[in-house]
Amino acid sequence: MVSPEQDKADMLTYMDELGKSRLTRFRERAAAIPANAVGSSEWLKDVGDYWEEARTNSGLSRYEVAGKIGVHVNVIRFLELGMAYPEELYGKLLPQLSQALTGNLESYETFNQKYKITEMPIKKSRFKLLPFVASRWEPINTVS
Repeated sequence: MVSPEQDKADMLTYMDELGKSRLTRFRERAAAIPANAVGSSEWLKDVGDYWEEARTNSGLSRYEVAGKIGVHVNVIRFLELGMAYPEELYGKLLPQLSQALTGNLESYETFNQKYKITEMPIKKSRFKLLPFVASRWEPINTVS
């Protein structure tokens, strides 16, 4: 069980990160990716709902799951609320989450079949020396 003080501190950290970086990247993606397409705001919310339902069905709290996989509780919070970064979805987080929730990778494999994570576009710089000058959205599986 988490103390009210810890929960409050975590929520303040969550709100700080939400305002400083997550909303900016979320807004940028929302403008660049068509509604309901892989990687869109709607798609990210569906992804979050999928993992929230899996966690709820397992009977674990966000804090318990975060502790099991060694991430801050806000990573789980952002995922479930549809605000995960593409890097989080494409990295080790989801297989670890599946393992923590079910003891196997079945929910992760089902997730991959349903949501086609490798088709998710990410922003890639066009110029290596000046990455801030111009960029484009590419499917994550084509980025080297």
